[in-house]
Amino acid sequence: MINQKRRKKNKTIFLIYTILLSFFITITIRADMNNCKKFDIKCKSTNWIEKTKNFQKEKFKEGKNQLGKTKDKIIKGVSKHKK
Repeated sequence: MINQKRRKKNKTIFLIYTILLSFFITITIRADMNNCKKFDIKCKSTNWIEKTKNFQKEKFKEGKNQLGKTKDKIIKGVSKHKK
């Protein structure tokens, strides 16, 4: 009976620690740190993630614009051939 209570208590403590750890990690990732030290892996990975997100957003907008332009060209081309 005592072992079951200890296990349950240990599980709850472990769960609380993991929740708190994940909370603090997300807070530190969101912090804006532009200047990284030489061996600061956390800072460098955060900057890399942000750069990747920004690059993907830019390329997504470019792709969307390109699709819109080609769609217009195709519609114009089809309408010219129908006449």
